[in-house]
Amino acid sequence: MPSDLAIIEGMGKLKDRYTKSFKSDLQKHVLRLGLLIIFLSTACQSKKVDEVNEYEKLLSEAYSKGQFNGNALILENGEIAYQGSFGISNIDPIDSLSLNSVFRIGSVSKQFTAMGIMILKEQGKLSYDQDIRDFIPELPYEAVTIRQLLNHVSGLPDYMYMMRKNWKPELAGDDPNKLVSGNSDLIEMFVKTNPE
Repeated sequence: MPSDLAIIEGMGKLKDRYTKSFKSDLQKHVLRLGLLIIFLSTACQSKKVDEVNEYEKLLSEAYSKGQFNGNALILENGEIAYQGSFGISNIDPIDSLSLNSVFRIGSVSKQFTAMGIMILKEQGKLSYDQDIRDFIPELPYEAVTIRQLLNHVSGLPDYMYMMRKNWKPELAGDDPNKLVSGNSDLIEMFVKTNPE
């Protein structure tokens, strides 16, 4: 395990590297993390200390090579077999990740949502041309279909602007708590503000 000084020096180097193409690299790393977690969770056979050490070794090596920055959670039969944090959560100021770090996953989750929709369609539980108000009746927009949402052509307004302007207005714009919201919060804000 590297010393604290080596970690801090390494974080400075990481800051320079991540600043150049942070968004693109972050999406790649999050996708790799997801695939790594899926791979490792299916590969787990028991909770032996040796296996936990193997997870730690694998992820530490990936982090030291600049191939991984994030949190890992590996489940076996619904129970935690391993969890750990590697790297930084912020580049300015530099701050280490912890198991309690909050991630804004954004577009990384879109392909998983789309696949879930495809599975539901295959099971006959929905149609691509079905109005989304069949599932979210309070939404104030007519004739928006699942197909349009999947293709990003629904015409729904920019939710990020709406949330920045209206969500938790008592908090400063740079307060991290202003960034924490869920799907139900977003729907509530669409209903409340009805942006065009």
